[in-house]
Amino acid sequence: MSYMVRSKVLQNVIVRVGNFVLMRQRAIKKINYKDERMRNAVTEIDVRAEHMIRREIKKYFPHDSIIGEELPPEQGTSEFRWIIDPIDGTANYISSIPFYCTSIALMHKKNVVSGGVYDPTHRELFIAEQNRGARLNGKLLRVTPAKSIRSSFCGFGFGNVARGVPLYAKISNAVAKSRHLGSTALALCYVAANRLQGYVATGVPTWDISAGIIMVREAGAKALQLNRIPLDLSSNVPLDMIAGHQNYIRAILRVIKNPQR
Repeated sequence: MSYMVRSKVLQNVIVRVGNFVLMRQRAIKKINYKDERMRNAVTEIDVRAEHMIRREIKKYFPHDSIIGEELPPEQGTSEFRWIIDPIDGTANYISSIPFYCTSIALMHKKNVVSGGVYDPTHRELFIAEQNRGARLNGKLLRVTPAKSIRSSFCGFGFGNVARGVPLYAKISNAVAKSRHLGSTALALCYVAANRLQGYVATGVPTWDISAGIIMVREAGAKALQLNRIPLDLSSNVPLDMIAGHQNYIRAILRVIKNPQR
């Protein structure tokens, strides 16, 4: 089956699971942490949501590979790979901050060909398909250039705090407003929707960015590593990345190199 058929399954399951996540928000019984500093939380809802997504994928495409944040990877024999983040922004979710989402991306070989990000709180469904554009609730998205970096809003994500904080110090002085929103997938969709002019993140895993990256690209913007090397989403290695209109990316990279300018 083509990726278009898989994209339809993606759109159906992401809304159903996202609404489940929203309904179960007040029923969280236990919170675990993946690190000693208690910065990376996971709930039983995260795990249940990922199980739901995987069951749906395996029902239709049993030979596809699956990588998710909460469960071990499943190796398949087809050329397709699904990348799942059942709740991107779990800390926000636990605290009832309405900025989290369910994120699913589909890769064919080494290319992301479809992606979905669903914000159940605001009922916003972002969908992107290779060479078919990015849409928010069916409306086509198109990134427009920022009038100036000084008047822009830039989002940040700090998977790696040690690398992220110095970048934040440089960039926040050059832009109008900086925002650390707590969900990389959703923040990238905000770039595609012109709500943010750019996004910079350090040490982010592929399940946080894969769906958002195709959203940004299909909306006419760019996404690459901070060292200007193209993003390799097949490696599963945490990445330092930047997204936005190509002119905005150039301006931000100049600020990083020479913050006095």
